Parts: sequence; C-alpha cells; structure tokens
Amino acid sequence: MPKIPSDTDSARPAWLGSVRPGRDLIRFGLALLLATAFGAVQVFVLPRRLSIITYGQYRAFLVYVSYLGILHFGLVDGAYLRWAGRPVAQITREWKTIGRWVVALESAVVVIAIAAAAVLDNTLLRLDIIALALCAFFANATFLSAYALQAAGDFRAAGRVAAAPPALIVVGILMVPMDSLASVLGVYVIAYAGTAVYSALLVVRMMRADSPAQIDTRDGPHLATLFRTGVHVLGAGVAAALAQSADRLMLSITRPMASFALYGFASTVTVMGGYATQALSRVALSHAAHQPETQRARFFIRFYDLIAAAYGLGLLGEPAFEAIVVHMLPEYQDALPILRALVVGLPVAVATQVVLVGTLQSHTHVRRQSALVVSSAMLMAVMCGVCITLGAPLRGVAATASMSAVVAFALGIWMVVSRVPTFSTAASIRFLVLVALEGAAMLLANTVSAGWPLRTALLCLLAAAPTMIALRAVRKQGW
Repeated sequence: MPKIPSDTDSARPAWLGSVRPGRDLIRFGLALLLATAFGAVQVFVLPRRLSIITYGQYRAFLVYVSYLGILHFGLVDGAYLRWAGRPVAQITREWKTIGRWVVALESAVVVIAIAAAAVLDNTLLRLDIIALALCAFFANATFLSAYALQAAGDFRAAGRVAAAPPALIVVGILMVPMDSLASVLGVYVIAYAGTAVYSALLVVRMMRADSPAQIDTRDGPHLATLFRTGVHVLGAGVAAALAQSADRLMLSITRPMASFALYGFASTVTVMGGYATQALSRVALSHAAHQPETQRARFFIRFYDLIAAAYGLGLLGEPAFEAIVVHMLPEYQDALPILRALVVGLPVAVATQVVLVGTLQSHTHVRRQSALVVSSAMLMAVMCGVCITLGAPLRGVAATASMSAVVAFALGIWMVVSRVPTFSTAASIRFLVLVALEGAAMLLANTVSAGWPLRTALLCLLAAAPTMIALRAVRKQGW
C-alpha cells in the first residue's frame, strides 16, 4: 500500500496562499454552500413543475446517481490517494495520462449502456440507463480533475467545480420546459458535461500557474497499481453511499412512487450532509498529508467540534424551512416529520466519514476503512429493511436510519482505536453528547404549536449551550 507523503516530502505552493485548513474550508465551504443554495432552488421549483409521480421517478434516478463512481472501478480514487501530498507539477503531469485512461474506460461504459438499452422494451428503463452512463462519463472525468485540484490544495478552484453542476442544473430548469422526465434528465446530463470541460480547464490553468519542477519520470502511475489501490477506497465510497441511501433504495422498490416522493423530498436534507462531508473530508486529507503521521489522528479529531458547531447553527434555519414548505408546497408537508428524523442522525454520519474514515485513510489503513463503511451500509440496510418489512411508517424508517448511523459511529470508534492508538475515544463521546443535545433541542422546539419565529427562538435557547461549547473549542483550535 503506498504511503501518503509527510510534510517533509513536498511543500504547498506559495501561490495557493495560506496553509491553514480554516482558509481552505472557507473557500471550499462557501462554494458548497452556494451549491446547497442552488439545490434548494431545485427543491422548491421542480416539485411545482412536475407531477408527483414524475418527481418521484426523478428522485429515484438521483438515488442511483450516487453510485456513478463505481463505474471508474477505483481508477480515480487510486489517483487521488497517490496524489495526496505530492508536488503540483507531478499531479498535473499524471492527470493527463490518467485522464486518457478514464475517458477510454467511460467510453466503453457508454457503448455497453447504449447496446443494453437497444434490447429493452421499457422506455423508462432505457432512458435511465443511457442517462446514467452519460452522467458517469462526465461525472467521473470531473471527479478526476476535482481530485487533482484538491490534492494540489487549490480549493478555490475545486469549490467552483463542486458548485458548477447544481448551478447549471438550475439554469437549465428555468430555461427548459420541464414537461417530462426526459427533459429533466437531459438538463442533468448537459450540466455534468459542462462541468467536466470546466474542471479540465481549471487543471490546465493550475498547470500553467505552477513553476516547473524536476519530476522523477520513473515514478509514474501504473494502471494496475491505481486499480489495486483505488478499489478499496472505491468500495468504501460505494458502501458510504449505500449507508446514506439504503433506506431510499429499498423504499423506491417497495413503496408506491407517491410515498417515495415524500421520503425523497425529506431526504434532500442529506444533500447538505453530503456537501459538508465532501468539503471537510477533502480539506482534511489534503492538509493531513502535510502533517507528521503521529499528529494526524489529533488533526482529524479537531473536526468534531467544527461539525457540532456547524450543526447547531444550521439547525436554526430548520423551522423557517418548514414554514416555507407548508406555504409553497403544501402537498409535501407530510414529509416534514420524516425530515426531522433524518436531521437527527446527520452530524453523526458526517463525522463517521470525515473523522473516522479520514483517520484510517490518512494512515493508509484502506482495508479497515472499507470494513468500516461496509459495516455501516450493512447496518443501515438490515435495520431499515426490518423496519420496512414490518410496515413501519416513513417517519419510523427515517428514525431507524438515524439510529443506524449512531451504531455505525460507535463501531467505527472501536475500529479506528484498534489501528490508531493515538485516536481519542473521549473526544468521540463528547461529540456524540453535543450533537445529541442539539438534535433533541430541534425535536423539542418543533413540538410547540407556534409560528416559526417563536420555534426558532426556542431552538436557539435550547441548543445554545452545546453549540457554544463547540464554537469555543473551534476558536481555541485556531482554525
């Protein structure tokens, strides 16, 4: 297994600016916040322009989109793990070589998808297969460029890449008549195609901005090595996606499309968690690669307080969001109890990926990393599967999903400590207590029959103590 370089192996280029992770988190985080805003526009626009059945079909398509990374078979993840902590000149040089491999691989996937669609009778299935294959082509090409930018530390450009797809999708939704599923999926594919081109141009710009450096050409990338290394990270990534979407995957098969549309609408809250995970994990690994190996566990533990503080502050907008839904989309107000149940487990799922998985990955324990996320996925699938089989209401399925995230977090702590003795169990327990208090405050505030301003004020009062504790710790850590 290749070793991630330490801070003695390569230095961060001066033209990228501050080496403090807080600066990169702000750059990348603001871009992802913008992406979240564009996603919110989709949440309130698309349900009004599509029938509830068509919207449910679109939400089901998005469930499968989360697994597009499986179609690069670990090649892109292997490249990212190889690039972490290496000089920019080496990253950009290898990006061209690996990029050709990715294009060839994804072209084969598109050809196979078109051939498969040609023999199918189901029009909806044909549409989904072709759209997924095209999205895989453009999305995986984008991932490679985005990983090159992130590994080099250019999080300003990486943030633009992350914000581009939802921005282009919103533009397309507003410009193109949304009269069928085909029109929505067409906009989705075109948005990712534009992002793939834009991300490649940003890597080329980074290539020109960096000063030339002497690179040992004998240490070039090997296709087999990238696949062998990346397959463990890919497996972890797919299992992580399954852990976050297994409930929706099973509901899309077992429940009527109208019911699934409600659950899919409520699960849009997990998009925010996905963006937070992406921002924190990418910045964390990039900076951890420049930390001595003995300090990496302590570095990742700092993210606990950051997640708890962001969660507490973010919850303050939940009552206002519910009020907007009731006013603008009354047919979806039955999704609000589901949303609350999902929100409770959100910070724990984020911490599992950022802190626990990140710690293992930074120490190159990728097999243990895979075991952790596969276990999380199995817990989610089994617990939610039992719930669905027993005919539990959608809110009960959502609550079970949050419970499985907590169980997976506890299991993850044990798995990390057994391989990284410097990791702190006490810090993990402290984090769990803080976010539990914040989540309980949100649930309690929503039991009050009052307008959203009063519920927001009550939530602010109830969640003040744990949020302030986390904020004070973040301030002391010098982000």
